[in-house]
Amino acid sequence: MAKIKTSAVIPAAGSGKRLNSKTKKQYLEIQDKPLLFYTLRIFQESKDIDEIVVVAPKNDLTHTRENIVEKFGFSKVKCVVEGGMERQDSVKNGFDNISADTDIVVIHDAARPFINTELIKRVVESATQKGSAITALQITDTLKMAFDGVVKNTFPRENFWRSQTPQAFNYNILNECYDRKLIEESIFTDEAQMVEFAGFEVSLVEGLEYNIKITTNDDFKIAGFLLKEFNV
Repeated sequence: MAKIKTSAVIPAAGSGKRLNSKTKKQYLEIQDKPLLFYTLRIFQESKDIDEIVVVAPKNDLTHTRENIVEKFGFSKVKCVVEGGMERQDSVKNGFDNISADTDIVVIHDAARPFINTELIKRVVESATQKGSAITALQITDTLKMAFDGVVKNTFPRENFWRSQTPQAFNYNILNECYDRKLIEESIFTDEAQMVEFAGFEVSLVEGLEYNIKITTNDDFKIAGFLLKEFNV
């Protein structure tokens, strides 16, 4: 059986406005290294990833390539490409630059640095078998729907999951979604939503509790703690 070729797309083109920082969050340093370093390090180490495409802001392409990819020896990075208006446009730009013989495409937020190679392996294996797979955690809190500060409904939590990345898809499934120009018609919060909209099933792989998405200053404090105390 031929080896499955897996390409990773890492969207890192966000502006990080909620941090109120002049430096974009993917370049902010945690323990003397930029956030993006920690994310790329895991994909570089993963035996299930053959190549990586990084999507960066237009004005930061050279910086990303020279001061992160080349400086830290991330040899699996095929290229650094320009991001788009929305996250989904950035992922599409990354997808357009992966190798044509790719079988499985893994998409992972640059702002989630605390994954591990085992999680990548599990989501790639699931997507290989089932076509599409996402990492997620089952919700443990009680869910309330409210309007104007008043609770209107309570939902059973057993059927609700918190979606994370990495998410993995058969190349042909994503390609069909893009050929149908779905991202020109709707805004999707992640690629799984687009794939679901197109009529494909998406399977779940249990994620990691500490696989947080760094968005706020408090998230950065937590990230520093995780690196220092647990070296995750």
